[in-house]
Amino acid sequence: MSLSSVTASYNAMRSGSRTLTLTPENPAGAGVPSVVGLTVQCTPSGSSCSTQFNESFGPMTNLCPNGGSSTNSGTLTGVLQGNATSVSGTLNMSSRFSLADCSQGGAVVNSNSSIGTSGTVFITGQHTRLNLTMSGGFVATNPPGTPAFRVSCVFNGALLQWDDITGNWANSGSVDCNNGVSFKL
Repeated sequence: MSLSSVTASYNAMRSGSRTLTLTPENPAGAGVPSVVGLTVQCTPSGSSCSTQFNESFGPMTNLCPNGGSSTNSGTLTGVLQGNATSVSGTLNMSSRFSLADCSQGGAVVNSNSSIGTSGTVFITGQHTRLNLTMSGGFVATNPPGTPAFRVSCVFNGALLQWDDITGNWANSGSVDCNNGVSFKL
């Protein structure tokens, strides 16, 4: 959901408590609901408002075009405060993603239990910063009828960070596989 949509919605609110419906920029089926209902509390003058997020999302579109399945579920919680010119606050995100015999790009992938992402979205003024940690792992094999291949990989200290002021991702950690291959993030 874009920060400008939230700011514009605050500007449209009057005093009291109302349910506000926002449509995210992501298309339906991309892991978020197509419509999000929020309760917004504003001061009597309408000069500032507060929004409590306690949203669940999932499932997303199946990412396994050649067979198998993928599932995703998660939550977004926290509070945003805003006025006519800015929005600020902290949102906590947690999601679980699983693959079962997912066939894509010449490999069959299964998650080792599930792949987790958790962290915080910091919103200050008109700026956004993400701090997300990934956990879990996956096993990739060749499809049946092809030469045997199997690799098991885990996320090791995987941290994904984004700051819209710099426009850069700052990643750390690695994806470590049992065949000696390691991908630095």
